[in-house]
Amino acid sequence: MFKGFLNATSYICIMIKQLLFTVSAVFILSGCGNEKAEGSFGKPPADLESSSISIDAAVSDTLLKDGDLVKLNGTISESCQHSGCWMIFKTTDGSNIYINTEDKFTIPKNSAGHKAYAYGKWVAADKTNKEKQEPSIVADGIIIK
Repeated sequence: MFKGFLNATSYICIMIKQLLFTVSAVFILSGCGNEKAEGSFGKPPADLESSSISIDAAVSDTLLKDGDLVKLNGTISESCQHSGCWMIFKTTDGSNIYINTEDKFTIPKNSAGHKAYAYGKWVAADKTNKEKQEPSIVADGIIIK
């Protein structure tokens, strides 16, 4: 009599453990990849959205020089999939503007395709360095819509 009772009790314990494991796994996995892409990151100025210029206007602005503070807007074509430390705006002519947070803050990894506003220091393209042919920004703040 006890032998059958212990087997039934052991079976019930195993089933409860499996159920708890399954429920835990579902909760953990349902949270993965649901990072919200919109928001404010770093320290963007309050007027960033209203006072930003398009990336195309910035690229064609011959008065911009290294270290100038800029407020740009564009659509994110790529973002860092490792730690969320950079994103890329693509201009209408196909060139890129690399936006680097320098690990001061991170952006969501699923932000590609979203409209964004970036504030930071302009780094002009260096035509003598083949690896740095396109301008970039060292960002202090980003807003993603």
